[in-house]
Amino acid sequence: MELRALAEQILFNPSLEVKLACPDQLTDESPGSAILSDLMPARESALRFSQQRAASSFPALHTLESDKTRARVLHFFANHELLATELMALVILKFPDAPKAFRRGILRTLRDEQEHTRLYVRRLAELGVDFGEFPVNGYFWKMIAPMATPMDYVSRLSLTFEQANLDYSKFFASRFELIGDTSSQALMEQIYRDEMAHVGYGLKWFRRWKDPAMSDWEAFEGQLTFPLS
Repeated sequence: MELRALAEQILFNPSLEVKLACPDQLTDESPGSAILSDLMPARESALRFSQQRAASSFPALHTLESDKTRARVLHFFANHELLATELMALVILKFPDAPKAFRRGILRTLRDEQEHTRLYVRRLAELGVDFGEFPVNGYFWKMIAPMATPMDYVSRLSLTFEQANLDYSKFFASRFELIGDTSSQALMEQIYRDEMAHVGYGLKWFRRWKDPAMSDWEAFEGQLTFPLS
């Protein structure tokens, strides 16, 4: 299977099962032309982006002892992992001329994001919740999909949202440990370990592409656009 075909499958097929499927053997010999038009990922009706911000808001942390609240937290993060998968598919289609090593790295990370989504969905089921039971938002997509270059991608996703996930996953692992939810704790600890590699991948390419006269921080600040900061 061609990498482009996988990316098209993830973006344009609404089935969650299809989005989370990835063959072992993939080639990148026919990357095709760049997709330039704005688009939205196809999704099953229960997982389409909610237009009501409050409906998909984060639950209050003081209620984490409730299974339903923990499920809402994990549901929130599951959507982020699915969004990351879809955004990585978009990168493959938007930047067919990017270095092959960069595209191979995207594929490795995409596979991790698919696995993270599956792990969240499994844990939600253990808590009695289906993925799609709560409204989901498309904020990640709105902030990252307009990217014009691979440098935009690593700055916005790898070094902003994935880097933030290092903080969130570490924080929630400790909160879940406090209330004795060792299954959710173990899940967050795995996410934390994997995200370190994802951020490292983004930082490697960011440093390769940035102005060498600028510090990492100066280049990072200069690359972000409002409302990201």
